[in-house]
Amino acid sequence: MSSNRQWMYKRLTKGLYDPEFLRGVQQFIEFAMSHPEGRDGERLRCPSNRKKCQNRNFENVHTVHGHLLKKGFVPGYHVWYLHGESEVAETIDQDETMHNWEHTMNNLPVDVSEFDDPGPSRLACPYCMKNSDAFTLTKGGKQSWFDNHRKFLPINHPYRKDKNSFRKNRVVTMPPTPLRSGEDVLKEIEELGLKKVTELGADIINRQISKFSGWKKRSIFWDLPYWSTNFIRHNLDVMHIEKNFFENVFNTVLEVDGKTKDNPKSREDLKEFCRRPELHVVDGKNPKAIYTLKEESKKLLCEWVKNLKFPNGYVSNMGRCVDMKKHKLFGMKSHDCHVVMQRLVPVAFRELLPKKVWEALTEMSLFFRDITSTVIREEDMVRLQQKIPEILCKLEHVFPPSFFDSMEHLPVHLAYEAMIVGPVQYRWMYPFER
Repeated sequence: MSSNRQWMYKRLTKGLYDPEFLRGVQQFIEFAMSHPEGRDGERLRCPSNRKKCQNRNFENVHTVHGHLLKKGFVPGYHVWYLHGESEVAETIDQDETMHNWEHTMNNLPVDVSEFDDPGPSRLACPYCMKNSDAFTLTKGGKQSWFDNHRKFLPINHPYRKDKNSFRKNRVVTMPPTPLRSGEDVLKEIEELGLKKVTELGADIINRQISKFSGWKKRSIFWDLPYWSTNFIRHNLDVMHIEKNFFENVFNTVLEVDGKTKDNPKSREDLKEFCRRPELHVVDGKNPKAIYTLKEESKKLLCEWVKNLKFPNGYVSNMGRCVDMKKHKLFGMKSHDCHVVMQRLVPVAFRELLPKKVWEALTEMSLFFRDITSTVIREEDMVRLQQKIPEILCKLEHVFPPSFFDSMEHLPVHLAYEAMIVGPVQYRWMYPFER
């Protein structure tokens, strides 16, 4: 396929569609449909400059074709890497690129919300990036990392062939995402045209590129001669991962209004993506899920947490974080979440949740306890790296797809980082935020 992509941003000629642009759009659609990386079933990732698309949404082929004719391509997408292209298009002259950017920006309505951070997305994992299996929930509208961990299991693991417990009728045969070297990452950043924040026009260009690439800028660290040879360049913060995991678990188990991951839209998505008929909506009501507590169990749990006694300085006053009227926990600091997740979860839910749910949450609790040990051994980290995909799969057996945002995915990479750079306490955020 021709690497000349100048036609992508020459949509109109004297008010009419440019013939080369029309041919190019048809070639792009044929190319994208022949590569499953850029598809979700029969739907195609839409690269149009339409505000709601920009390589974030999946649409049918006719809709994508119409969006491209009406809005053109998202700026800077000369290499179709989100649609399966691995080869790099020919280098485009810098002056011409800037002209295309200026022309595009001058023809866009001024809308501050258009430049906001898109938040967690399919590209939120710095290890998986475009190779993730994250997808958009039809009803919830958010990105889900559900069924994104079977590929990390051994090739003969029975979970890989399970068509009922994960996304229905889906078998996973692919290997895990290979680790990318610093040279590969630097090459991608240069191809995207990202700029350092000190460079002219960096703000506008970087904000547009970040909407479909996952990168927000070119870091000044890439100017260091050794930076591209580092094994770890983006350190995952265990403190915030653990805190977000804890909040998702407790808000869902306690059915906290407005924060639970189990809501009407979640049940509709569950019906579409999973085979769990016992959780389908009946007469407008959601059947009780095994991962949620009954009212008397919620009251019992809250009373237990409220009356807990800890050694002086071990944790803050947990009693002030319990709302006995609404049966929920609130206002907990990161270290409070750390203590509850690692020390209390195995005890708190043992008599309140079914064994299947309790075991999955307990194994996750023990994983966080092991990964944050002050002394770690290489063989232990190898064991955890092999164990964590299975733990996440057990959680996927229980919780709905809406439960799994990017924070539920990132633990799969924590053991690898610990093997490379050592214990967590030298890298997490507690020294800076306490």
